[in-house]
Amino acid sequence: MPRWNRPYGFLNVPEDGKEPKVGLFGAPYDRVTSGRPGGRYAPAAIRQASRQLESYSPLIEQDLQDIQAVDRGDLDLKTTSPKEAMSRIQEAAQQLIQQGMTPVMMAGDPLCSLPLFLSLLTQHPDLMVLQLDAHTGLRAEYLGETHCHHTVMHHIHEEIKDPQRIIVYGTRSGTKAEFEMAKRCRVCGPFPSFDHQRLTALRYHLEAVHYRPILVTCDLDVFDPSVSPGVSYPEPGGILYEEFRHLLTYLKGRNIVGVSVAGCCPPADSSDVSATLAAKVVRELSLLPSVYSLEASNA
Repeated sequence: MPRWNRPYGFLNVPEDGKEPKVGLFGAPYDRVTSGRPGGRYAPAAIRQASRQLESYSPLIEQDLQDIQAVDRGDLDLKTTSPKEAMSRIQEAAQQLIQQGMTPVMMAGDPLCSLPLFLSLLTQHPDLMVLQLDAHTGLRAEYLGETHCHHTVMHHIHEEIKDPQRIIVYGTRSGTKAEFEMAKRCRVCGPFPSFDHQRLTALRYHLEAVHYRPILVTCDLDVFDPSVSPGVSYPEPGGILYEEFRHLLTYLKGRNIVGVSVAGCCPPADSSDVSATLAAKVVRELSLLPSVYSLEASNA
């Protein structure tokens, strides 16, 4: 069974509830190979920043207090090996899925998205992935590491085998070989692209996949450092929050079955602006599954 540390809940949602539909949890794991350390503090910083926000989203038109969400707390990942940490995350996500919840993970290292993906894949063999990320992540190894920030999407590609099941958004950093591989996916605009090109392409790809289950992996370095400076791997040329708001309108009504928000590095931003942005991203993405459920029940 997963071992949890239970801090105050994200936006004060409870630890347990009656037949909860969304299960938030933290993965305070830090395995930075070349970026800035401190991702292990991300879940706590995001929860703290959430106190500045309202639980209601005027964009999604849903309230986190009304959708039967719970926050199970943080996994105990201290002094664990990378293999052990990934195993615990996968086990925790699987438990939430078996209990009928959509898992929403607040993580430090983007590598944590991989075990969440593996858990969802067992439940949804036709799983799609929406990758919001500055980096392609398609290397087989990086600085001798086969499991790190730069290899996450490589492992996902290996599992899915069909690159058309991956929608790539906001990517702007990688090797030439990685970009050639990424072009086989459903790419939102050329590399790089303006926001209207990306958004138009996203709408096209989402309409093409209809209501297939989607895992949204959001590495916060998809945002420009001027918006979110406190990330482990900052990369100039990212999206602004207004573009993210438009992106959310295209995701409303889609079958979102899992969410990973990773990459926040609180020690790199003493203003807490990045953690506040991360908290708002978590809130908005956490509310999306409820929109799909409402539309499905009314159909």
